[in-house]
Amino acid sequence: MRSIPEIIHYVWLSEEEKPKSISRCLKTWDVLRRNGFLVKQWTANDFDFDTLPAFVQEAYNLKKWAFVTDYLRLKILYENGGVYLDSDIIIKKDISAFMKCNYFTFIEYHKQAFEPFKNLVGEGGIWLTEEHIPGFCLQAAFIGAKKGCQYVKDCLDWYENRHFIEAGKLFQDIIAPDIYAICARKYGFRYKDELQLLDDGIVIYPSCYCAGSLKEADRRNYAIHCCNGSWREWNRIKRVLRNVRLFCYQIVQRRG
Repeated sequence: MRSIPEIIHYVWLSEEEKPKSISRCLKTWDVLRRNGFLVKQWTANDFDFDTLPAFVQEAYNLKKWAFVTDYLRLKILYENGGVYLDSDIIIKKDISAFMKCNYFTFIEYHKQAFEPFKNLVGEGGIWLTEEHIPGFCLQAAFIGAKKGCQYVKDCLDWYENRHFIEAGKLFQDIIAPDIYAICARKYGFRYKDELQLLDDGIVIYPSCYCAGSLKEADRRNYAIHCCNGSWREWNRIKRVLRNVRLFCYQIVQRRG
């Protein structure tokens, strides 16, 4: 099997200078450069936003960079192949062992967020709802794909005919990790925090390979996601609280 191209892509859309915390993360990528990886920064000048879905254009006009990047990372990988990293990823080890597949990613698991919704997952990790499952999804900050990967195209297609602004309100329903998990279901994805070899050469590694925060760091990690987008974490918390309220309401209705 041909390998994923050894090029690292990251996106920086803001015209502001990178914070020192981001620069420190980018410096850790030197371990990849020493092993032959190229690193390419993508900026707003690299894209014709008028040709992109309305969802992306609307988010871009509002400078909601993270939502814009959710789409752009997929577009970059689909058209070029390689590895996408968020700029706030710390690399701890060489990642060459991940490259011999069509697509790789990692489980993203948040135990406290998942606990109220664990009844939505059945035996063997089968989902029991067509909706996303809070607290259990697929990593979007560190992914790799071959050019033209069908799974990546499936994720891109999710954004077609959707809007970031609906009835005057900003989109807050689900974010990229949830979308990627839903799109992976037809390839055999299960809601289990373990190595999974899916159809069409998709490989999913356990969450410990890519720590979700500095607090979760340990010797098993290849990378750590520092989650500098704290606003996004707050949005995640708000979504979980909203889902908990809905869950409690449904229980009350059943008992009534």
